[in-house]
Amino acid sequence: MRPFAVHPCNIGRYFLLLTAVFLALPSGAGFCKVGLLGTAAPGFTAKSVAGEDLSRDTLLSEGNVVVITFWGMRCAACIEEMGALNGLAPRLAGKKVRILEFNTDGLNAKELAEAMKENGVVSRFTVVPDPDFKVMEAYKLEAAPLTYIIGKDGVIAYEHIGFKPGDETELERLIDKAIAQ
Repeated sequence: MRPFAVHPCNIGRYFLLLTAVFLALPSGAGFCKVGLLGTAAPGFTAKSVAGEDLSRDTLLSEGNVVVITFWGMRCAACIEEMGALNGLAPRLAGKKVRILEFNTDGLNAKELAEAMKENGVVSRFTVVPDPDFKVMEAYKLEAAPLTYIIGKDGVIAYEHIGFKPGDETELERLIDKAIAQ
């Protein structure tokens, strides 16, 4: 059996083939993990775009499951995920869950609200600026979108980088599972 070798004349073809395979992967293929799964969720305090004071401890003390997503204005997969999550809003209404959508653009609340309006970005959940990147650092943001589910016990029950259509169905199932525990 001959060892695999690429003839110099075919290098360009193999490069194109590998590029095509890479580009065919779904946006945000979700194969990366951050490493916080099963650990206590880092604490945070923040103020939403609407002016609501938020903290991990307060949300958990109210018996909520907390879903945190990190998204950016220039991230197509993030905006796609936000739209898919908006579709879950009617089914999650009345359940003990809070979804916080932390923006990764370093904007303050006023700038973020203006940018969302200018770009037609709409959320049916709580949008939170993180202008000092403190929450992003605590949650080890490496890529966006990044999603966590924090169980009522304060432990991270789910982490996922990326988004592809259908991820919201799995997220809803896992939210319901966390609420039931």
